[in-house]
Amino acid sequence: YSSTITVTPTDATFYNVNITSPLTGGSVTASAATATAGTTITLTATPSAGYTFNNIASNWTVTPLVTITSGANNTATFEMPANDVTVGATFTAMPVYSVSCTTPANGTLSVSPTSGYNGVEVTITATPNSGYELATLTATDDEGEITITDNKFNIRNSNVTVAATFTPVIVYEWVPVAIGDLTGSDIFVIVGSHSGTYAMTNNNGTGSAPTATSVTISGGKITSTVTDNMIWNISGNSTDGYTFYPNGTTSTWLYCNTTASSSSNNNMRVGTGNRKVFKQDASNHLLTKDTYTDRYVSVYSGSDWRGYVSSSTEPTTVAFYKRVIPAAVETPVISLATGTYNTNQSVTITCATDGATIYYTTDGT
Repeated sequence: YSSTITVTPTDATFYNVNITSPLTGGSVTASAATATAGTTITLTATPSAGYTFNNIASNWTVTPLVTITSGANNTATFEMPANDVTVGATFTAMPVYSVSCTTPANGTLSVSPTSGYNGVEVTITATPNSGYELATLTATDDEGEITITDNKFNIRNSNVTVAATFTPVIVYEWVPVAIGDLTGSDIFVIVGSHSGTYAMTNNNGTGSAPTATSVTISGGKITSTVTDNMIWNISGNSTDGYTFYPNGTTSTWLYCNTTASSSSNNNMRVGTGNRKVFKQDASNHLLTKDTYTDRYVSVYSGSDWRGYVSSSTEPTTVAFYKRVIPAAVETPVISLATGTYNTNQSVTITCATDGATIYYTTDGT
C-alpha cells in the first residue's frame, strides 16, 4: 500500500534588528538587519574618541529584554526572539585633563590642545626672545615627568604642567692660541695657510684625507662659520708631542698611515692608526713625530690635508684658533647728565672694558 503526501512549506517570518541612533559616545552594529526567531545575532560596540566601553551585559540594551552574553573585542550575542528588537549600548566618557603652561622669562610657551583625555597628543610651542635659546622643556603630571619627542607628548591620567627655560645665546669667538697653551678641555680649529686659509675637518675617517675647508680670518679671529666637523681637542705636551682628537671623543684621532716603504703623500687620516703624535717647529709647520720620516702636514690644492717629506712641496703654516666666550662689555658712561643744553658742551664717553669700541650718533637715532 502506498500514498502520496503533499507538503506545502510556509514562508519563514523575519524580524527586524533595529539599532538605537544616535548613541552618545559610540555606535553599535549587528551581524544582521533581519533574522528569524532562534538566529544568533552578534553585536559590536565601537566607542568614539574620548569614550570607553566596558563589555558587561548590563551595558548592552536589547528591547524587548532578552538574555545577552558578552564576548571578546566589545562584542555580545543573543538569540533572536519572535519579534522585532531594538539594540544599543552605554559608553563612558573618559576623564579630561588640563594642560597648562608656566610663564617663562625671555620667551613664550603655549600648547595645543589645552586639555584632553588619556592618549591625546599635545604639541608644545616654545619661542625664545631675540638673543635667547631654548634650554629646557618639561611636561609633568602626578606620575612624574612625561617624555617629550619633537616637542610633542601624550596625556596620561592626570593634569599636566609644561615648563620651559630660555638662556642667552652664547656667541663664541675663535682666537689664535699657541699649541703649547692648549689644554685638554679646549676646543679649537686647526688652520693652514697655503694659497688660501683652510680648516682641517675631522670626519672623513680612514677612507680619505681630512678635507680642507676654507675659512675667513679677520682682525686676528676666525669670522666665518665654524661647523662641528672642524673642531678638535688635544692631549700631550711640547716634549712628547701632541695628539688631536675630533671634539668630544678620544676613540679616534688624527694620524699618518705612512709605512717604512711608503712614499705616498696622501697619508693623513682620522681613525685609530698608530702614528698619531705631532709637533710644531719654529716656522709654524706641523709635523708628524713618530713616523719613519717626518712628514709636514700640509694643505693640498685647497682640497684636503696630506703629509709631505719636504716643507717646500706644499708649504703650509699651521695656526690654532681656540673657542672663547667674549668678555661682557661694560655700559658706556657719558660725562654730561641727560638734558637739553643751549651752549656748546664738551662730552666724554668712556667704557671700563679694555679694547671696547664706542659707537654714538648725534641725530637722535
